[in-house]
Amino acid sequence: MFKDPDIIFNINKARQIRKHRADLKKRLKKRLIDFKELIKNDNYKHLIENMYIYDILISLPGFGVAKTVKIMKKLKINKCKRFKGLGKIQKSKIKNFFNLENDF
Repeated sequence: MFKDPDIIFNINKARQIRKHRADLKKRLKKRLIDFKELIKNDNYKHLIENMYIYDILISLPGFGVAKTVKIMKKLKINKCKRFKGLGKIQKSKIKNFFNLENDF
């Protein structure tokens, strides 16, 4: 059977990214990092830009399914919206909700 090394590399890279995202969500849940640090830190940007906003919010301590859905409806953000796909108004609403000083 033919095995393309580029495909194997991409599979391993994707597996590694998923592992880092899972670790990031665990760190958020355990309060090792907070939402403000996650948004401001450039080291996390490449990890969170393709994550769903819903997954990020539900990973925050004190945010369950009901609270996350309620907040996303209030902010008028679709559950399927990825972080990098947020518009200016949606970013502004998240910024105001979490009292962030700087844009992300």
